[in-house]
Amino acid sequence: RMLPLSRNRITKIDPGTFTNLPKLEWLDLSINQITNIDQGAFTNLPELRMLKLSQNRITKIDPGTFTNLPKLNALHVEYNTISDIKPGTISDLPELHDLGLHANKINLERNRLTAINPGTFSNLPKLIRLTLKGNPWYCDCAMANVKKAQLFKNQILICEKPKIVSFQNSKGDRLVQGGTLRLVGEASSTPKPEVTVTLPSKLIATVESSGRVTVEVNGTITIRDVTAADAGQYICTATNPGGSASETLFVEVET
Repeated sequence: RMLPLSRNRITKIDPGTFTNLPKLEWLDLSINQITNIDQGAFTNLPELRMLKLSQNRITKIDPGTFTNLPKLNALHVEYNTISDIKPGTISDLPELHDLGLHANKINLERNRLTAINPGTFSNLPKLIRLTLKGNPWYCDCAMANVKKAQLFKNQILICEKPKIVSFQNSKGDRLVQGGTLRLVGEASSTPKPEVTVTLPSKLIATVESSGRVTVEVNGTITIRDVTAADAGQYICTATNPGGSASETLFVEVET
């Protein structure tokens, strides 16, 4: 029922590692060198009550890592290098009341967290207290809901609506078919905005776009092998939790 694996230089937990231990109640993986935990690493552990992952090198925990642990009441992840916790990562744990160093506490102390997304801690009915001290919080408008919950009473929110500093055609307003169109954009705000560009076709290009059309983080868009269909209105939009801003540019293509 107990499995102590502390101080074993373990670096990774693969999916299904503990599948054949359905009666396991106490698992200690602290003080190792774990950097990554795959989804499914803790499957088929219906009796698990204590899970210790403190003092490792964990940088992130993916949503779904702690699902299907109906009896888990203590989860320790302090003293890692976690910089982000996505919504739903620590949720749907009906018995959880201790995540950290002391009973009835959630403790993510001394990691590298800068913000908490809404919904990160949801469906935790027995949660009593949340301790997050010792992290380098950046208290911008993305943290507004958390501040309302009185977790950061003494912090001042820094929240700037995005601004489109520039959005212009690097080669003038006209270009020929087969050439390259480059619209240089620049947006600024706190926190950093997400930038998209709406094309004349009404399709929206993002930084994930690839192929003939690419968008840089600052909003600069490059279109290769220009055709007549690329003529028209381009809209650069920058968005963050504080609002959005947009700038329009018209491009002509010589036929």
